[in-house]
Amino acid sequence: MENTLYGNFRATSISKEELVSVLRQLSLDARELDVGSSVPMLEHPPSALQFCREYVGPNRPVLVRGAVSEWPALALWNEEYLIRALGPTPLTMATTPNGRADALVPGPDGSALDPDTGNPVFALPMESKVDVATFYQCLRRRDGASPVPYLQYQNSSLSVEAPQLLVDVAPELGWASEAFGNQPEAVNLWVGDERSVTSWHRDPYENMYVVVNGAKRFHLLAPADGWRMAVRRAEVHRWEAAGPGPQAGLELRPTGEATAWSSVTPPGTGRGEAGIKAVVSRAAEAPGPGAPGANSDAPGHFADPFLPPPLEVEVGPGETLYLPAGWWHAVEQSPDTIAVNYWHDRHWGAGVAAATAVESLAVLAGLSEA
Repeated sequence: MENTLYGNFRATSISKEELVSVLRQLSLDARELDVGSSVPMLEHPPSALQFCREYVGPNRPVLVRGAVSEWPALALWNEEYLIRALGPTPLTMATTPNGRADALVPGPDGSALDPDTGNPVFALPMESKVDVATFYQCLRRRDGASPVPYLQYQNSSLSVEAPQLLVDVAPELGWASEAFGNQPEAVNLWVGDERSVTSWHRDPYENMYVVVNGAKRFHLLAPADGWRMAVRRAEVHRWEAAGPGPQAGLELRPTGEATAWSSVTPPGTGRGEAGIKAVVSRAAEAPGPGAPGANSDAPGHFADPFLPPPLEVEVGPGETLYLPAGWWHAVEQSPDTIAVNYWHDRHWGAGVAAATAVESLAVLAGLSEA
């Protein structure tokens, strides 16, 4: 029986061009038939049944307003309040010289490759324990030479490191937990400014992301687009203090481990301290697909103007983004952003197998390394 959707391949071998043609059609069909051209928005939280049927089951993101309108955190959380509420409680502060933690970066010698293996360098942040007042002192230091701090510890950092703040938020979003069939595995706290940019990656968790202060702009691609992400094998390094004293700066040191990460340049990289002065304005300034400069720094098929561009959605104070497990995303944020997210275990079904197959085909086609 002929496969009329993706073509009839009866040859004993398939060329790279034919394989890429199939993957391109998959991206186009997924966007047209399922994902759509924008992230839908609900003015009120859905029932568990609606959320499961219309979003969790189809693995489709949605922005929800009004889900956390009763949270005291919306009115309380700012620098002064956090310092008063947390006092000397130690928090895990991530520090990088450029705001790019957990990302591919130039290696220790300034090149893009590890000098010993020739592979790209994946940089973990330096981590240190500080109280929140010290964190904010570091965050306010904007002399151009100071490193960029970020509260991004992801091992249920809110409930483990800052339990004093739990009275200001809900322990879960009930309708989401009911739809997922489980309680949150982790509840995380995120505090930073526009210099911190999250590189392209995907997580194995269902993610309910709530912005309390500021704004975040998520750039999203469905699992069907995983073949476009130019995943590279990389040597894991960690930023560490280059010497004693705050003026010593940071340097990369190898950990002896390896990973695989997308080499697509995340949005917002390279703008330095300016970052995104206002997340909203970026949407109007960004070139559309096919326009000069659109994704010009992205490798390979990510930049193809004939393929669907990433979806973009801004999440403002009191808004909740459902980011389905397996979706590729990169994130920018405005100054003084505070957020909370809930990670839930995903259902390991046929969708996971399909996404894995797409990424395996990318390796076979020479588009990714892992």
